[in-house]
Amino acid sequence: MDEAQAWLLVRDTNGLIDLFRHMSYEGSPGLWHLLLVPLVRAGLPVASMSFLHALLAIAVVAVLVLW
Repeated sequence: MDEAQAWLLVRDTNGLIDLFRHMSYEGSPGLWHLLLVPLVRAGLPVASMSFLHALLAIAVVAVLVLW
């Protein structure tokens, strides 16, 4: 449920400047919020975060295997 906080923060901001202002109050790095921006702006549901998680995990494993 705490991942929904990042999603709602991105959804409820009006632009990147506003997002950066609100990110300073979060306990997580801002990169995650920036990765969520295209998903939220595309109108995808919250469940699409799972696909982003999977994509990042696959990319990390691929880098480790190829390296």
